[in-house]
Amino acid sequence: MTDTDPLRIFAAYGQMDISVQEHVQKLISPLIRALGSTHGKLLTLLRTFPSGAESLVLRIVAIFTDNGRPSAQLVTLVKALVSERDLDARFLIPIIAEMDKVWLDFGIRGVNRAERVLTG
Repeated sequence: MTDTDPLRIFAAYGQMDISVQEHVQKLISPLIRALGSTHGKLLTLLRTFPSGAESLVLRIVAIFTDNGRPSAQLVTLVKALVSERDLDARFLIPIIAEMDKVWLDFGIRGVNRAERVLTG
């Protein structure tokens, strides 16, 4: 990994103070928009993000879907992340319009699980 490797941001993100994380999210937004949701290296980073960088990945997914429909590559990636890493339903919200019934049922179960955790 080089000093300019973007993976370093993902790796360090989980150890950053919340206020620093918020600034990172704001600062990288224009770059993420410019790269787009089909950029191969960025999709690889999202696929392999380290634990602790979930809110950064969620923000990137939201940026990709702010002004239109998500790419097929992004939908596939998010579905894989949610199932492989047991991420919560918030990750499905930006791609919900592109999901079939099986995935919608999966997402609803995730919301129900989160509700049970929150209500004790």
